[in-house]
Amino acid sequence: MAHPFLPTYDVTLAALAKIMLLDERSYSLADCSKDIYEPTDNLIEQLALSDPKELKVIHSQVCHPKEPKNKKGQFVHLFLVCLSNKVVYLGTVLNASFAIAVHQFLLELKINKLQEAISSANWSDVQTQFGELQIVANNDPFSISRRFLRCAIPVVCEEIDPHTIAKGVSKFMRALFPSLCNLPVTFFSNAERDKLMDKIALKAKEIAKSFPAQTTQERSLITAQEYGI
Repeated sequence: MAHPFLPTYDVTLAALAKIMLLDERSYSLADCSKDIYEPTDNLIEQLALSDPKELKVIHSQVCHPKEPKNKKGQFVHLFLVCLSNKVVYLGTVLNASFAIAVHQFLLELKINKLQEAISSANWSDVQTQFGELQIVANNDPFSISRRFLRCAIPVVCEEIDPHTIAKGVSKFMRALFPSLCNLPVTFFSNAERDKLMDKIALKAKEIAKSFPAQTTQERSLITAQEYGI
């Protein structure tokens, strides 16, 4: 028997975000912006115009990153319920250890590229790589970052719990949708959350059947292009 909670929610856009942003597949930032971030923003803008009294959020269970390797790293994926019960991927809350590890990982990539340019005496490339290193070094590891792999919402905490998740939601809204930043954040029960996350996963599996297969080489190429490595 179908759970009465589930059929009322349209998880299509959330499932598409799971495929393009959260799974092992890789797509360019331009693709993700067109197919995920832009329609998500449109739905959140419509929600803001409706004068909501709360923000209904679903979050995954707390996960630990495989890469960059950091035993203290934690993160959760957030999904927001918009008008007509359309569910969208909002972002991924990272704890401080994970946010700093990601920043260090990107710095190391750029340092390695700079060292390669110096070793080859390609002085034009040295200038380019040094400039890119400066950009990464000056980035705030705790700023919100919409990438081709997830939207990162770093929060200054080590243990992710409902309180820090709510802080992450407010931080996201303050940056992109200020009229919503002071609204209370409400969560579904664990049982409802798990069933809805299962529904998103099943929908993603269904949608993914129509996507062309990606090779490991294709994914690596996209990652290299997006990170400039």
